[in-house]
Amino acid sequence: MLNNLIKTGLFFFISLTSALVCAQTKTASTGNWNAAATWSPSGVPGDNEVILIPAGVNVTVPGSDHTMNNTILIIEGTLVMESTCGVCPNYGSLTFTGPDSGVIMEAGGQMQDGTAFGGDTHFISVDGETFWSGDNCSSNCGDVEGNYTAPEASSWPVGLSNPLPIELIEFTASVSAGSVEIIWKTAIEINNESFTIQRSNDALNWTGIATIDGAGNSINENSYFFIDKHPLPGLSYYRLTQTDYDGTIEYFEPARVNNEQIGVLDTYPNPANNILNIIASNDLSNAYILVRDRSGQLLSVPINTSIHEAQLDVSELAVGVYLLEVVFEGQAVRKRFIKQ
Repeated sequence: MLNNLIKTGLFFFISLTSALVCAQTKTASTGNWNAAATWSPSGVPGDNEVILIPAGVNVTVPGSDHTMNNTILIIEGTLVMESTCGVCPNYGSLTFTGPDSGVIMEAGGQMQDGTAFGGDTHFISVDGETFWSGDNCSSNCGDVEGNYTAPEASSWPVGLSNPLPIELIEFTASVSAGSVEIIWKTAIEINNESFTIQRSNDALNWTGIATIDGAGNSINENSYFFIDKHPLPGLSYYRLTQTDYDGTIEYFEPARVNNEQIGVLDTYPNPANNILNIIASNDLSNAYILVRDRSGQLLSVPINTSIHEAQLDVSELAVGVYLLEVVFEGQAVRKRFIKQ
């Protein structure tokens, strides 16, 4: 949901989450807010929508009130709050209600007070709070009055304490041909620098295995894909995290996979320079791990072992072919590897 209102400097930001799965996007061309032809797809904006005023586009809100529920307005161009006449009691307003509502102003975006009179009924509010009001406001005024241009220092307000900038549609992990395929989709991305895929064998301790660039700022659907070619055996978990440009991290619910491979032993990288990684379906902490040269002679190699993973320090071995032997409860699994 869009909650936890954050005021930054002269303008405002409402944090995004994954609520607007069914939201429709409306993109403006220069024109009157009340004209259906101003918008694509055609029609005046309403409830449960994401409204975009692109850079270079001017949209004028005439002297009438507009109330929208669970709607997001993104201003990259210019929004003109106009009046139909100089002595009208109401000079026009935009009211966004509901926990999924928000107004985001991008760097260079402009708010213009199109009337010389302004007044207390000339405003923009989100979920009961007024943020912008026209000149000559005496009560219920916003942090900004009259004309305003968002600063060019950054594309979005800085110093956000709790931004949740993506709408995640889907996140799945599934076993395929001995690998784990991870797929996720977003409908909205705000200030999104990157995603990180994390993996765990207990859903408590997590290790990052890949970082994927985000789309930055986008209101289009984006699809992402990653293959874990060296998954953990048995039951494991994958989790998506998202990092904002200011370093804020958001965590999402994990997906569980079951990679049943009894007796499977995998090594990488092979050839190896310094470290040879081992992944096994059995418990490596209770196994014997041996390295032999081509003549069968047993070699001493430093080993760091956990439950299903181990790292062999092969940096001191001479270049050549070696035999790795892992003994589980009296049964041995052997695999050759190359030191280069």
